[in-house]
Amino acid sequence: MASARLLAQNPSDFWLDSSNPALIRQDTSVSRTASAELYSSISTGGFHQTWEAPLSWNAGARTHALVHFKDISLAGSFAFDQMQGNQMCGSMMVRPGYYPVDVLEFTPGKKNRQTYSFTGAISADISTHWRIGAGIDFTSANYSKRKDLRHSNYFLDLNFSPGFVWHDGDISVGANLRIGKNSDTPVANQIGSKETFDAFLDKGLMFGRLEIWDGSGVHLADAGSTGFPIREMIYGAGFQFQKKQLYSSLDYSYAVGLAGEKQQVWFRFPSHNLKLDLGGTVCSPGESHSIRFRADWKGLDNNENVLDKYTDGGITYYKKVASIPILHYDNVGMTASYVFDDGSNHISAELSEEFRATSSFVMYPFVTERFTEFTTIEVHYIRTLKRFDLGVLLGCRRGSVKETQRQSAEDSGVVGEPFRLTQWDEKEVEWIRAPRLKAGIDAKCRIWRGMYLKVDAGYVRAFGISALEGPNRFHGEFSIGYNF
Repeated sequence: MASARLLAQNPSDFWLDSSNPALIRQDTSVSRTASAELYSSISTGGFHQTWEAPLSWNAGARTHALVHFKDISLAGSFAFDQMQGNQMCGSMMVRPGYYPVDVLEFTPGKKNRQTYSFTGAISADISTHWRIGAGIDFTSANYSKRKDLRHSNYFLDLNFSPGFVWHDGDISVGANLRIGKNSDTPVANQIGSKETFDAFLDKGLMFGRLEIWDGSGVHLADAGSTGFPIREMIYGAGFQFQKKQLYSSLDYSYAVGLAGEKQQVWFRFPSHNLKLDLGGTVCSPGESHSIRFRADWKGLDNNENVLDKYTDGGITYYKKVASIPILHYDNVGMTASYVFDDGSNHISAELSEEFRATSSFVMYPFVTERFTEFTTIEVHYIRTLKRFDLGVLLGCRRGSVKETQRQSAEDSGVVGEPFRLTQWDEKEVEWIRAPRLKAGIDAKCRIWRGMYLKVDAGYVRAFGISALEGPNRFHGEFSIGYNF
């Protein structure tokens, strides 16, 4: 199960999941860990989200290392992934659903995405009880479609975090700052075709503008702007505490997002994000038990700007006349996990709940309120037999969607209703609501010294499917790697 999340087996692993890079030096009992892996995978089947491919394959490489010296520790990773998907359409974004606005196209075709990512962290002791550190996390991607309506994307996600930790005996206290920026710029184009292609600007819950792709309503070809640039600046801080085998952390961040560039800023979307992580490990001779609870909340408001265009001295300017709230959502996620390991048997179980309350008011006085909820359960068992690790994964998921529509004013005099891309919204709702079962197997063989081969295969079966292409989804992956 390439997707199965195997949780930490000791408190130092909890620290390694932290946003504080100074904490990579919490456990130096193993002087060095490193691995490198090549992989190839395939996914196929009709049960997929609207922006995913009925058939896609990935290939890439990933490597990581953690090295401890006398007074300093270094950590780093690098990964490259090549994805090719057939008959893809829908969202033009590299990370669909992350931003509160999206642009959709409707011509199925082949898409390619190359993703590059690396991380680096350093932690150093500066005294008996104090250590400091800094870390960087960088991801970039190129995403393209070579069939009209074609598009190309340039995606960037960069985070920098300085931090410190104070430790004395069984107690450790850490804190860090975070500054980050992410951006995505889909640029649409039409070459060699005289057909007319539509695009849809999704302002949330599939309300928005549907028109010819170079029309002013979807902002893909506005004068003075390249494509549909969207970005976000993030400022945050984290706090961590450990006493013996118990661990806790709290992270907060504030983000300022906008779509547009220079004076043409069409949308502004500030957001708040809060994350809580609690964990503990009980160890006895030959075995360990880990329990972990994570929760996060994100609240976002999206505002659409009304711009006035005017010319002065032959130069065109834009002035913001008003800012209109069009969307608000609160998203809450909670995950409880348990891991058991005795060297021969590894069991991980995870229960997660996610809730989202969304209010859309793209057109006065109409208000649409939607509440979504889904529950996921997964259990992964791995048995070690000499050279082999044999695993099985079982899981299920259920979801619900409740929606109400109302008017904030009875006698507004407004004629008509906001446009909604109903067929695509039905697909999104069905993806959330459909109950599904998940099963998979994985096998890892240590063939020579640190070298290994690994095979994963998974299957998802959904029920009550009518809007999506089918109820089945298959995934397989083969990898070869080396543990140094």
